[in-house]
Amino acid sequence: MGKMLLGLLFLLGSHLDPEFVYVNTLLNWSNAQIYCRENFVDLATIKDYTEYQQVQRLIPTYHHSWIGLYRDPNLHWSNGSSVLFTNWDTYGIFIGSRTVICGATSTQRSGRWRFLHCETSFAVCVPKMILIRKE
Repeated sequence: MGKMLLGLLFLLGSHLDPEFVYVNTLLNWSNAQIYCRENFVDLATIKDYTEYQQVQRLIPTYHHSWIGLYRDPNLHWSNGSSVLFTNWDTYGIFIGSRTVICGATSTQRSGRWRFLHCETSFAVCVPKMILIRKE
């Protein structure tokens, strides 16, 4: 089976003032989550349209990227927060018989979200907040 080149989106900054980072690394959803948590904060959690636009500006044209969205069997963000904002692609919404499916965003479909099999390779993370102490 061929691999798809997908990126990672991760969060930098705080949850009140998020900043996202695109990582051009080939990973499935679970490994992307581990990578983001070890190197940043987590896969991207998108809470509103402004954050959605921030994420879309980072992803190269014609790429897909994992976000922290998954269904097992209910919809969740990987950081445990509730899903309040959505931007579904009418073409790619399928629930099917799979128990666990993962969310992705794509510049090919105007940044709309879709569910994909979690073993597909790509991601987007949230970076860590860096605290600077003045002495």
